Amino acid sequence: MNSGFVLGIDFGTSNTVAVLRDPAGAARVLMFDGAPQLPSAVFVSGETRLAGRDAVHRGSSQPAGLEPNPKRRIDDGTVLFGSSDGGGHDEVAVVDLIAVVLRRVRDEAVRVAGGPIDTVVVTCPVTWARRRRSTVEAAARLAGLPAPSIVDEPVAAAAYAGSIRGDGLPIGRPVLIFDFGAGTCDVSLVRRTADGIGVVASRGLDDAGGLDVDAAIVASLATALRPGDPAWDRLLRPRTTADVRARLALWNAVRSGKEQLSRTGSTVVYVPLIEEEVPLGREQFDALAAPVVDRTVRLVWEVLHGARVTPAELGMVALVGGSSRIPLVASTLHRVLGVTPVPVEQPELAVAYGSVSDTIHPGPPESRPDAAPAAVGPDRSAPAASVPRPESAPAASVPPPVWRRRTTRIGVAAILLVLCALLAVPLVYAGTGDGRGYLRPTTTSAAGPGAGDLVATLDVRPGHGCELFRYNDDPDSPNPFPPMLVDVPVRVEWRSPTGTAVPIPFGMVAAYDGIADPRRAYANGYRFDVSMRVTPPTQIWVDQRNHRSDEGYFRVLAETDRLGKPLPIVVTVDVDGRVAETDESNNVLRLSAQLPADAPRGVATAVPCATA
Repeated sequence: MNSGFVLGIDFGTSNTVAVLRDPAGAARVLMFDGAPQLPSAVFVSGETRLAGRDAVHRGSSQPAGLEPNPKRRIDDGTVLFGSSDGGGHDEVAVVDLIAVVLRRVRDEAVRVAGGPIDTVVVTCPVTWARRRRSTVEAAARLAGLPAPSIVDEPVAAAAYAGSIRGDGLPIGRPVLIFDFGAGTCDVSLVRRTADGIGVVASRGLDDAGGLDVDAAIVASLATALRPGDPAWDRLLRPRTTADVRARLALWNAVRSGKEQLSRTGSTVVYVPLIEEEVPLGREQFDALAAPVVDRTVRLVWEVLHGARVTPAELGMVALVGGSSRIPLVASTLHRVLGVTPVPVEQPELAVAYGSVSDTIHPGPPESRPDAAPAAVGPDRSAPAASVPRPESAPAASVPPPVWRRRTTRIGVAAILLVLCALLAVPLVYAGTGDGRGYLRPTTTSAAGPGAGDLVATLDVRPGHGCELFRYNDDPDSPNPFPPMLVDVPVRVEWRSPTGTAVPIPFGMVAAYDGIADPRRAYANGYRFDVSMRVTPPTQIWVDQRNHRSDEGYFRVLAETDRLGKPLPIVVTVDVDGRVAETDESNNVLRLSAQLPADAPRGVATAVPCATA
């Protein structure tokens, strides 16, 4: 990498880890107040800026000035801090908050190195696009660090996992990196080649991590322990400084209990204001954590389905991130995949150590375009609760306690594609790096109402037929997806006699013809790679599979009881009725794919399909 000192920083949701590599190639983790992890918390009061344990300490007495998770605020632009006496507030840019944390890292690195740092590498989720990456880069410069290189977290984690194997990562075979942290879960398929380690496919959840497990425990306590007690209103919706302190104490107790249950079979959680210690056993904890863990497992299957990789083809499944210590994570992945996950030693440090490895090649943040519009991602209005931050009231929809849980599989399900793109002519496709894409207009022209017609048709060109892909049929597997997928080629056109652009954003849904509300199924978390092409002046191509970049495929999932039967599929253009068209009678395309009586596992099988 460099003949001088190299500083690798893993800026995390709850904690930040930094590793310093000296000119001789030896790497050591930096210690902050005697610990290898620096809390990512920031305290703000007037001109005072504190990071780490200093911030947490001051925040215990002045909670209105504490931001415990600045990484989760990266899209907010600014954060408003209140004063302890209610006499005013401070508005601070998120980039400045991150810089406070990185400055603390810089100070320790300079002290240990005995001089300036030559090279800096900062890791970030592979799903982060240019805007977020640029924010971190700007924060590093504000902190007095050299302009950092940006490395995807799964690449760094894979480099570290390969180093502890002794023989490195297997060349050519895909490796699954399961990074389960405090605030996020990222699942990535990486492959090592002669040129280094590259990301083949990746999915991420910004609201599935250890904090979400903590939220489930808090919700369970609120439901089971004297639910009518007014103290719960103070703990869940704090109004005074004393209430906020009590809430912070509750969340700290829950986190400590969760960490203890990774090593023991039972613990107790002290609930302030209620003034009771509540026993919590491993079985209860697993039941509460299961909904979060199940979402991460769905993420694994999304990655494998999208890349058409079976578990048997994996060279390794590596667990990194602090929340991967939860025993339920490894046991669930083993049961689902049939592959024994490799628990990385000190998983909290894996990404930081890997970031200074010679096997990775960092790239600048400018290689990523701006993030896609929010409408392209999962609908955040879905029932899944967001994680309440300690300084704000928790979401009311956090699930109640479930003391015993079994995975339920939908009879015949569909997972479906919702496309929302801003269309103008001409258009340039831009991938976001986060499993999504969008169309960037190069002009601002737009059509008036009724200037054209949106039409979806089955693509019947040679080589564009429907395909069936069959996965695991084990009825005891908790794989939350049905074991078969059907890819259907769909051609989407905007027919305009004047060649004008689609006037406003529009959505599309493809679903098995039996789902009452396919949009709700999508909102619960399934997300595809989405890219679009345009052939001026009339034709819009919709592309779902990266290896067929000029064709549009909608993916529908089904159970094996559909074998030997027709699979009815409905594709709806402009599902919300937002485009005023010359002809709206052709907005629904009904298809039928005739599935064979049997199909081999692990390979694509062509199946007849036609309009119904």
